[in-house]
Amino acid sequence: MSRLLAEGLNVHGTVREVFEQVSAQYRARLRDEGKLSQSADEIMQELHELREKIADELYPG
Repeated sequence: MSRLLAEGLNVHGTVREVFEQVSAQYRARLRDEGKLSQSADEIMQELHELREKIADELYPG
């Protein structure tokens, strides 16, 4: 039982590390694009516009 718990904690730590790495990479990309200080509302609006543009291109009319 303790072995399963230890393995579970190890996996949890690994998953957290992966999320931290991805988060750091995403922040670096936003910084490089000059968007690091962009608000959540601005990001959501940009994503909405991008989604609409893609839908219009894939499914015109």
